[in-house]
Amino acid sequence: MMLTHGPVSAAAAFALGVLAISMPSAMAQNGLVGEYFDIPNLTGLVTTRVDPTVDFTTWGLSPDGTAVSPDGSYSERWTGFVFIDRSGQWSFTTESDDGVRLRVNDILIIDNWNNHAATTDVGQISLSPGWHPIQLEHYQVGGPVVIQLSFAGPGDPTTIIPTERLSVSATGNTPPIVDAGDDAVIQPDVTQYSVMGTASDLDGIIVDIDWDQVAGPPVSILGANQLSATMIGFSTIGVHRFRLTVTDDDGAQAFDDMTVTVTSTGSKGGVITGVNRVWQTLTIEFPSAVYIEGANPNPFLDRRLDVTFTHVASGQTLVVPGYFAADGDAANSGADTGSTWRVHFTAPRAGDWSYQASFLAGDGIVVDDSVVGTGLDFHDDQATISILPYDPAAPGFLGKGRLDYVDEHYLVHGQTQRPFFKVGTNSPENFLAYADFDQTPASHTYGPHVGDWQAGDPTWGGGLGKGIIGALNYLGSKGVNAVYFLTFNEEGDGDDVWVWTGEEQRMRFDCSKLDQWEIVFSHMDRLGIVLHVVTQEEENGDGPPGLDFGNLGDERKLYYRELIARFSHHLGLIWNLGEETGNSTSQLTSFHDYFRANDPYGHPVVVHTRPGVMEVIYDPLLAQDKLQGASLQVQDINNTYDRTLQWRSQSAAQGTPWVVSMDEHGPPNEGAVPDNNDPGHDELRRYGLWANMMAGGAGCEWYFGFSFPNNDLTCEDWRTRENLWDISRHAKEFFEQLSSPFHMDPADDLISNVNGRCFAWPGRDYAIFLAIGGTTTLDLEGSGRKYRVRWYDPRLGGELQVGSVETIQGPGVQDLGLPPYASFEDWAVRVELMPPTRIRERTNPNSSPGGTTPGGGGGG
Repeated sequence: MMLTHGPVSAAAAFALGVLAISMPSAMAQNGLVGEYFDIPNLTGLVTTRVDPTVDFTTWGLSPDGTAVSPDGSYSERWTGFVFIDRSGQWSFTTESDDGVRLRVNDILIIDNWNNHAATTDVGQISLSPGWHPIQLEHYQVGGPVVIQLSFAGPGDPTTIIPTERLSVSATGNTPPIVDAGDDAVIQPDVTQYSVMGTASDLDGIIVDIDWDQVAGPPVSILGANQLSATMIGFSTIGVHRFRLTVTDDDGAQAFDDMTVTVTSTGSKGGVITGVNRVWQTLTIEFPSAVYIEGANPNPFLDRRLDVTFTHVASGQTLVVPGYFAADGDAANSGADTGSTWRVHFTAPRAGDWSYQASFLAGDGIVVDDSVVGTGLDFHDDQATISILPYDPAAPGFLGKGRLDYVDEHYLVHGQTQRPFFKVGTNSPENFLAYADFDQTPASHTYGPHVGDWQAGDPTWGGGLGKGIIGALNYLGSKGVNAVYFLTFNEEGDGDDVWVWTGEEQRMRFDCSKLDQWEIVFSHMDRLGIVLHVVTQEEENGDGPPGLDFGNLGDERKLYYRELIARFSHHLGLIWNLGEETGNSTSQLTSFHDYFRANDPYGHPVVVHTRPGVMEVIYDPLLAQDKLQGASLQVQDINNTYDRTLQWRSQSAAQGTPWVVSMDEHGPPNEGAVPDNNDPGHDELRRYGLWANMMAGGAGCEWYFGFSFPNNDLTCEDWRTRENLWDISRHAKEFFEQLSSPFHMDPADDLISNVNGRCFAWPGRDYAIFLAIGGTTTLDLEGSGRKYRVRWYDPRLGGELQVGSVETIQGPGVQDLGLPPYASFEDWAVRVELMPPTRIRERTNPNSSPGGTTPGGGGGG
């Protein structure tokens, strides 16, 4: 719901929580009172004014257009009231560079008070209708700037809080509340549709009502000046958007929109289910003649579904492959027969998207582009779908966006643009050899994790799947954000995972099994866990029983296409061309090119290989720009830093920055042993996990070896390595605090500790890791600015801590002192431009603002 302009009564003063500011009556108006300070710690007041919104991406903040502070370092505080139009859970979103704090109803709901690049933060609070006090604080320490304040009510998209919903006083006119009703989908033979809006005013009455059409093919409106109206004359496929505007007796207005979508007619019309928001999946199911998995015509080979989605406003086009889905409920029914075809669509932007289906018949048409097909059933079906903005409160990747490769050394979330640091499990590689999947050897039950399944979590077949869903819940709760698994391992170590109707089959897929996989993968999206899809194992990569003797032939094309059609809509997905691959350069090039040409969402493609042949595999692929990353296996964990740095540096020099992960480590028989055998995992932590990230790598996955229970093929209980998940999460959280890893590079020459590593954005941000403790110096080179020194415990995580030296100032070489305790252990050090100190909260409304508490607040 959005509100338009309207006057608000003046008031002489306002109070917010513990802070009171006396304002002249002229400032009692819409907007927030902004105080601008020339120092980042909210002291040194330069000016005060009323800002209509907080939506700044370029700066010249003082009323006369001059900068607040000549060195680009300053702070601001906005105070006032926000109007809430209905009860429920509200989300408040800030986009900030650098620090930000937000209080609503005097409750701190966002606290990211440290130096960082542009970052999205979301806080939630339950609110009742009416005006509520709000306070936003921000500071900037040089460099780019952004500070924006948005909100979203229950079921609403996130929008910048408009002027009419902000006030310097809680005693002004309350805007009216309006709801245009639910969106609707109709067929074009339904020529009219009645709508029922609602409106109220908390401090007066509604004096004017007006329905207007604001988008779409025109229709007539009967009763446009009543809450109940009828739209007449629908005939054209498309989205019709209507706006209900109401005005109260003080002249304040509010409006809300609803849509009526006219979809295609007849038996071939697609049925749309799912959530029509950015980053959330819509599924369209089309009815056809009856097909059978094992009969001819082969529905996987001789029938081809592609749906072209076009963003109406921008013209962006995505061609999304579809697939045969048996009866449409195969996960539960086990069906191998049916008349349902399905396509999954995950929109990357809001607005109207049109689609057109192509459903063609022809012998081998799915793998042979030369075949001219014949249109059948729902061929040429078309409609338009209205996609709402993303929901920042949605779980997992749904609230952050798809993981994209953006020519950087890190994948980024498509919505927040924040880097992704991977801490995952590499074992068991036969993760999908699960007893509750149809036609699957029962290598795993994940019995110890059945108790981690929660009410409301998905199951199939009358309650199956609780073990694997519970296991993922546990991993997600520990901060694990990636799972490595094979989708084909015939004659490999496990010999228990395949996508087809039988182990020897290559051209017909198991609809019920793959639908059950889809349930699991969708749960991973909601948990924020990446699908690291490894498409083959060493033993079947380049010869029988593999696909096309290792080439890109009909078997492999069909296999890849089915994976893409069924699973590419997932937001966290990495395609891995093979485990310990032995395929040739030309073969791997053709595999890579097929994924890049046919995956509409452009997920990154990597390949995993043995330590001794890395150069043989990676060098020619890098030279041809044929991968987006390297999935490293290191025999000796002590080589992790050098190997990560090697491929990061070579790819950067080639102009194709790779995302470099350490995904398997030796020795092969041990790997990451259970906590009982190695409680601290010291070597893995120091020379694997932190080594990869300090070299500019994207993270690690842990391989369990073969020597202990719960190993690479037999793992049933991930709690056997709970300590390992904890220390991995600690590393991830440290790197997530960095201002901008995209600007940072390995820079060991800046420190004096020979056992240390340095990852630096010179002059702005430094991360230092001391593998065996001690101390070090840091060369600030020509920077004469002041920096904060904080220590981080890689073993226990938690807050940044103060050591023997709290601050340093350049230029030149400076001593960082000692950690707060256990100086002989490994420590990380964060050295950043001096952030502001925390404001001492005032409990006396008559006291003056401006006091500070030394040493607090910056994210540590």
